[in-house]
Amino acid sequence: MKKSTELEEMTKNIVDGMQAHHVKRIVYTASAGINKEIPGISGKIVMKLLKNALTDHRHAVDYIEAHGLNFTIARPMSLTNDIFTGTYRESKAFVPEKASRISRADVAHFILSKIYPHSIF
Repeated sequence: MKKSTELEEMTKNIVDGMQAHHVKRIVYTASAGINKEIPGISGKIVMKLLKNALTDHRHAVDYIEAHGLNFTIARPMSLTNDIFTGTYRESKAFVPEKASRISRADVAHFILSKIYPHSIF
């Protein structure tokens, strides 16, 4: 995969627009690996294969973090098409133990729960 800055540029446009219109909350989906935190040999392989995309995501997240927004960054690992379970682990600083796979439905639920924290899904 060749180098790209599309995610960073997109995020800059969104964040700049948010600031211009006084919007303070953003939920962004990146990927586990943007902090080089995927353990083991398989993690090293994944991070090497996705190096450019992970770098682009990292720069986008850096821009969000630098602009004083109320943010949540979702960083799922391997996405699956498994059914929704409503069960997943959260961490502020690292990939939770045994968190190598998650369904897209569970990631969507996590994102919506951060956008609408008082809703019941």
